[in-house]
Amino acid sequence: SLNRDPSLIQSVLIDKPAPQFDLPAVPGLDVPGFDTAALAGEVSVVNVFASWCIPCRDEHPLLEALKAETGVRLFGINQKDAPENAAAFLAELGNPYDPIMGGDVRSIGYE
Repeated sequence: SLNRDPSLIQSVLIDKPAPQFDLPAVPGLDVPGFDTAALAGEVSVVNVFASWCIPCRDEHPLLEALKAETGVRLFGINQKDAPENAAAFLAELGNPYDPIMGGDVRSIGYE
């Protein structure tokens, strides 16, 4: 279930502000892109995914459950993927994301 202790996952990004970014929506998807300002004010989850990523396919049902059970704002970053492949991935598995932007997470300050 989704009742897991978040302190069990170590990350150097905990309590760090998001880097400044403004990337466009993925062409062909009927959802907007987003920027740093969109993350302000509420708890949000930002998830990086791609159609070519095997673990992304495995985690997708968990993201859909998270969205359905909690209503948390779920932002997607489609990592270096062809727009038509991203659209096919989400058409097949469902789209739990509110906005989705396309690009390379390294371009917005994440490594």
